[in-house]
Amino acid sequence: IGGWVLIGIVCASMSTGDGAILAMSTVFSHNLLRKLPFEYFQEDKNLLFTTRLTTILWAAVASAIASSAPDTSGYLLIVAFDIMLAGCVVPMFAAVYWKGCNPVAACIAMVAGSLTRLILEFALPKDGLLVLVGTYAKTFGPGAYFGIDLNTGAMLPEACPQYLLEDWTGVDSLVSPCVSLLFLLAFQKIPVPDHYLFKKTPPPWEVEGAGAEPTKEIDLTKAPEPPL
Repeated sequence: IGGWVLIGIVCASMSTGDGAILAMSTVFSHNLLRKLPFEYFQEDKNLLFTTRLTTILWAAVASAIASSAPDTSGYLLIVAFDIMLAGCVVPMFAAVYWKGCNPVAACIAMVAGSLTRLILEFALPKDGLLVLVGTYAKTFGPGAYFGIDLNTGAMLPEACPQYLLEDWTGVDSLVSPCVSLLFLLAFQKIPVPDHYLFKKTPPPWEVEGAGAEPTKEIDLTKAPEPPL
């Protein structure tokens, strides 16, 4: 049974890892390279080939990071997903549900939220016990002869040393989207530069030679009557 459990853990890790590598390759090709003013990156077949090719690059980068810290590679993956969520969740919802969202403000919000999450990862105290307040007995202390003051009968402070619990895990993930939202609203009035990175990507049916057409809605009220 233990072997099957290990096989399941390895399969789940591989599934998460290849999904992350594929996501990075897709975003790099379709969201960055496609914006470049080169004709090669405007065709879907070329973007598909570039996506497949860049998976080798990101796989090598991921392998190098995992090899440099093999004991914390799983934790690094969780932190990476958390940084991406903290920085992108607010601009992503704004881009979908807010038509007047400023693209420059969205980029600034993504950078601000991600940097905030990254800084708080190292700035906030985390002792690993996942408890924010309270005390914890570090040791049980010595015996009664050495733990009690024989004159007063009071327990000596060094008999059972304790320290305050202080684990702010999760607070960084909640604060970062709020910072991202503040930056998104603060920079809404900033002018959008005439740069290819901020130009809208046309749909496939508007690109010459793409061959795709939008789905047309059928008006059932104007449908022809069936022959008698």
